Amino acid sequence: MKIAIRRQPGPPPPLIVSGARALRLVLVLVVFVVIPAALGVPGVWASGGDPPPGPCEAGWVAPTPVVVGVSEVPIVVSSTGADYFVLYVERPNRDNPRQYVPVSVTRGQAGTTTLKDNLAALSPTKYRVEKYQVAQPGDLDGDCVDDITELDDLGAHNPINATRATTNVSVKAALDSREAFQAFSDKQDSGTNAFEVLDGLEHVKFMILGEFGTNPSIYFIDTTSPKWHLVLLSELRELGEPEAHLLVAMKGNLVYHPNVIAPDGSLGMYRFSYNIGSGGFSRTANLYQLLASAMPFLENNLAYYPQTERELWHYQREKAKYDASRVNIVLEEDILPDVAYIPLNQAEGYGRLRLMGEGDDPRPGDIAIYESLPNDLPRVAGTITTVPQTPLSHVNLRAIQNGVPNAFLRDILATKEYADLIGKHVYFAVAADGFTLREATKAEVDAHHQNARPTTTQTLTRDLSVTKITSLADVSFTDWDAFGVKAANMAELSKLALPAGVVPTGWAVPFYFYDEFMKANGFYDDIDTMLADQSFQSDYAVQESMLKALRKKIKKGTTPAWIIKALEDMHAAYPDGTSLRYRSSTNNEDLPAFNGAGLYSSKTQDPDETAEDGIDKSIKAVWASLWNYRAFLERDYYRVDHESVAMGVLVHPNYSDEKANGVAVSHDPISFSPNVYYVNTQIGEDLVTNPEAKSYPEQLLLDSNGKASVLTRANHAPPGQLLMSDAQLLELRRHLEVIHNRFKQLYQVKDGDQFAIEIEFKITA
Repeated sequence: MKIAIRRQPGPPPPLIVSGARALRLVLVLVVFVVIPAALGVPGVWASGGDPPPGPCEAGWVAPTPVVVGVSEVPIVVSSTGADYFVLYVERPNRDNPRQYVPVSVTRGQAGTTTLKDNLAALSPTKYRVEKYQVAQPGDLDGDCVDDITELDDLGAHNPINATRATTNVSVKAALDSREAFQAFSDKQDSGTNAFEVLDGLEHVKFMILGEFGTNPSIYFIDTTSPKWHLVLLSELRELGEPEAHLLVAMKGNLVYHPNVIAPDGSLGMYRFSYNIGSGGFSRTANLYQLLASAMPFLENNLAYYPQTERELWHYQREKAKYDASRVNIVLEEDILPDVAYIPLNQAEGYGRLRLMGEGDDPRPGDIAIYESLPNDLPRVAGTITTVPQTPLSHVNLRAIQNGVPNAFLRDILATKEYADLIGKHVYFAVAADGFTLREATKAEVDAHHQNARPTTTQTLTRDLSVTKITSLADVSFTDWDAFGVKAANMAELSKLALPAGVVPTGWAVPFYFYDEFMKANGFYDDIDTMLADQSFQSDYAVQESMLKALRKKIKKGTTPAWIIKALEDMHAAYPDGTSLRYRSSTNNEDLPAFNGAGLYSSKTQDPDETAEDGIDKSIKAVWASLWNYRAFLERDYYRVDHESVAMGVLVHPNYSDEKANGVAVSHDPISFSPNVYYVNTQIGEDLVTNPEAKSYPEQLLLDSNGKASVLTRANHAPPGQLLMSDAQLLELRRHLEVIHNRFKQLYQVKDGDQFAIEIEFKITA
């Protein structure tokens, strides 16, 4: 376990998050097959063969499809408007390993068409595509209605679902949209439900006939209809459905959970259960594929929900099969409560409400709405996300530092009252019991920000008297003004009584190196010219462009030979082949009242780099990040003298291919229990602080014995597993307590005063 101090936070303000549980996820292969009855043969048409006449009309000849090769996923095919395509997926079968099941029918478009498999993607070899002509359609499900007629009336019909045509408007052969599901849903508490109580959640009934035959049929039923199954069974009997099918009809339930996290990290999961709990994996996988194919709007957000003791027993017995498949699983403890609002930082702010798209940069006066968490966030007036955050995300750390409102608001874009405010000046307040979002005047906005900013320029302290790269063993906590706070923190960490190897061996490059490099290249003159430029002062776009140009010049600057020599000597202190991490360590971050989370950049030094190919390029990249646009905006808002800021660099071995990484804080922001610590962990190298899009970390509370209370599970973790062992959790808890106690002394915190320390950690083995 590797640990590094990231910042020295002051008293944490109240944070409120949902004590909820996230979805356990697994992936699966399909294990049922729908074979066109018109073929009259078991299996799929052989390419180039002529199928026998269809059974519905004398002389009807089923068209011969053209097999289209699949080389990559997503599957994109050349097409015209005269084509339509059937996508099949391979099913594993001992006797016939090349059987396929149809999963979608798609009309061709001019040029190319993307064919959709709405479950977890498989390798290209697992798919098969057949092309037909719209003018001569086939009848895939053998129900005597051609594919195009059924595709054009999807819902009443379904080209891959052999339902009988009923006159009942409360029955559908497919649910083609989220709206269609909602229209058939009953949100009332269901005390009459035979196998579960739904507590107001959206739910739709379904019934399957002939599940073991070659043409199973699925019917979705409007749950608000009285005696739905009896009415449907009676009508199907009149339409000639075999009594043997009706007697063993499978009845089930689909439920929508708006706060369960799907495999891609988005919110919203549909889960199903059924009334015959002894079918095991094969039966469940059959049903899983049939439901997914009849609900084309799904995006791999369908899961099986084993709920009775018998079903759970079957699931545990065949868990290895589920784990090796693409069937998603959700268990009772993984279902999050229906929470649409989480106040992450309680504050109020004014600004322009703005929906951020990919590549958009917010301005200091924006209240930004994000549908996924951004990795780089400049100064903003407030933040709203439609996906959950954690209290230790950079988004929330920045909100806490800047005193701006931040909340998870799941339904903001779907609520017309709030969506209509996008682009307007607004007042946004986040409180424990709710939020306020209303239109505001520009005068209100201007007055708020004028009062929030300091009235005078702030000049930072920097000591340029230290002129050598120094081992952390020789750096003290009080040397922050020469090396930066991050390096001073790490130096102090290395002096604690922690096991060997837990704290990386490191070095600190002083501010003096940055200052001498900037003077040698004349970059301070460039900065003076830039800051005095009228267009730079008045136009955000010009600021961003000119800062980018400055960073580029710094990265290409000429490093004095003595700096190169000092870097080479530092590298020589490590074993050959060691990759080093260069981390920002300024006098404008990691401070008690200003953490600067995410403002500056760190870089990795490849082990084979020399003076000839640029041993200095990593340190120049870190120095250049002092002039990141987001960092400049932050300093400018607080009227910091930009030329008083200095960049030191913390250097230590780089760790890659780690098993997990995380952030822990010696405080409980969830239940505020004493002597309980809060931990966020993410699998592999996906950072907790800057997660990949739609990636959600594990959240735990650790008591004094290292025992974990699980709040949420990482959505990309193995199902049912935590990312650290019990021994690692106990070790982390003990180390963090040692660190907390030492830094509490260094900051001279009195007993009873609120204090917390935060660390970053990595699990390397």
